[in-house]
Amino acid sequence: MNLKFLHDRRPHVACEFSSTRIVVARKAENGMIDKVFVQSLEPGSLVPDLSGTNLADGSAVRALLREALAAVDGTTRNLAVVMPDASYRLALVDLDVLPERQEEIEPLVRHRLKRSLPFDVDKSRVCWQTQLVNGKTLLLAGAVLRSVLDEYEAVVREAGCSPGLVLPATLASLRLVDAEVPTALIRLDPTTTSIVIVHNRAVVLVRLLDNVSGAHTENGKLGDAIYSSLMFFQDTYGAKVQKVLISGAAPSAALTSEIAELAGIRPQELAAAVPVHLLSAHQPFILGAVCGSLA
Repeated sequence: MNLKFLHDRRPHVACEFSSTRIVVARKAENGMIDKVFVQSLEPGSLVPDLSGTNLADGSAVRALLREALAAVDGTTRNLAVVMPDASYRLALVDLDVLPERQEEIEPLVRHRLKRSLPFDVDKSRVCWQTQLVNGKTLLLAGAVLRSVLDEYEAVVREAGCSPGLVLPATLASLRLVDAEVPTALIRLDPTTTSIVIVHNRAVVLVRLLDNVSGAHTENGKLGDAIYSSLMFFQDTYGAKVQKVLISGAAPSAALTSEIAELAGIRPQELAAAVPVHLLSAHQPFILGAVCGSLA
C-alpha cells in the first residue's frame, strides 16, 4: 500500500520498539534487507502506554539501541522508528465534505478524534491520509501524545541518530500488504492485537484489542473479535476477505486453525524481502513492521 504517512525519502535503517525486544534492520541499495538485529529487552524496561511513561528504564533501552545500531550500520544518522501499537492510536474518520485547504483539515480531524481518544487530542501529534471509499471520504488518522512521542525520539537522539520517520507497528506493517483482494492484517503483539482490513487499496476497518496476546485467545475473545470484524466488512461492503496475513509474532497452531475456520482461508505470514540466511525460525513474523517502514 502507498501510505502517505511515510515520506518519499525514507531512512535506510529502521528500529522497532516493543515491550519485549528491539528489532533493527538495514535496507541495501538493491531494496533487500541485508542486516538484521533482534535482541530481547529486560522485562519492565519498556511498557507501552498511551499516556504514561513508556521507557521505564531508558538507559537500558538506549544501551541496547546503540548496540543494535553498531551491529547493523554504525554510520547511520537517520532512523525510521516503529512504536508499539499500544502507544499510538489509529482511527477511521468519515467526512461528508473534505475541506479544500490543507490547514482546514487538521482542526476537523482533531475535533472528530476528540470523542474517541482516551487522551487530550490538543496535546497530541496528529496525521492522516485521505481515502476515497465508495465515493465517500474516509480518513485514516493517527494520533500520539506528544510526551509519549518525545520519549521515543529522545532515546533515538541519545543513541546518536535522528528520528527521520515515526509510525506505529501496524501502520508500518501495512506497507508490505499487497491488497489486490480484500485482505485482513492481524498484528500480534505482547500487549495488543490489531485487526485491519484493506479493500480496494484503502483501510476500511481498524480495531485494537488491549491485553489480548497472539499466544492464546483469552477465552475466545480474539476469535470473537476476528469474526465480528469479518462480518462487519462483509455486511458493509458486500465482499468477503480473501486473504489473511499475520505479523508481529508466530501464531499458535490453535489460533491458526481458529482463524482458518472463521475466515474460510488459512492465514499467511506477512512477507518481507529478507534473505533466507538472515532468518531464524521465529524472525519472519517479527520483521513485518521494521521492514515495512523501509519499504
